[in-house]
Amino acid sequence: MATFRLPPSLLLSLATLFWAGNFAFGKVLVATLPPITLSLVRWSLSFLVLLPFAWRDVRDALPLLRQHAKPLLTMAVTGVAGFNALTYVALQSTTAINAA
Repeated sequence: MATFRLPPSLLLSLATLFWAGNFAFGKVLVATLPPITLSLVRWSLSFLVLLPFAWRDVRDALPLLRQHAKPLLTMAVTGVAGFNALTYVALQSTTAINAA
């Protein structure tokens, strides 16, 4: 079975585009939704989109994930949820380019 592979340069460009788009769309959406809600919605949608692709690996690694649950949860709250929520809080009072 042939695998479909995208060029690394395209993937790097898309990552940069999505990262920048987060600030631009965040600036628009933060006028409508509170920052915590926006962060929760964003990560909930991402979770639902990525779960079918990662479920098998996550299921296989459940014992290891349970063993290291405390540090993983700490990193998730501070590094992922906290960063995004604070980004959206900042976007309430500054421009997208300044936040980026």
